[in-house]
Amino acid sequence: MSQCEPLLRPMPVKRLTAAVVLMVVACIGGYLLTPKWQAVRQEQTRLADPLHAFSDENVQEKQLLLLQSQIRANPQDGVKWAQLGEYYLWQNAYHNALLAYEQALRVGGENAEIYSAMATVLYYQA
Repeated sequence: MSQCEPLLRPMPVKRLTAAVVLMVVACIGGYLLTPKWQAVRQEQTRLADPLHAFSDENVQEKQLLLLQSQIRANPQDGVKWAQLGEYYLWQNAYHNALLAYEQALRVGGENAEIYSAMATVLYYQA
């Protein structure tokens, strides 16, 4: 060996193993501290509930019934009709959404937001 060449010494196996273990622990620890991990845990907890499939549907049904009763109490409330249209839009009941938005226009008059919502319904319906 000449003196110009640097001396290359193999890294001891123990140090290399310790460095790899430290990197793995740091990566796992970093992942566990991220919000994504917490969201995954929350979703796992929600899915572990045997009634999780029923709760959202019941809440949605209650929202619909409440909205319908409010409209029955005051059928001239264009805002409630628009909310009903929005509810049906999110339920993918496009025909009902259009009917509700049309009624909102009849009782509330011209409204750009309702026309925009109707355009959204027609877009998703196509």
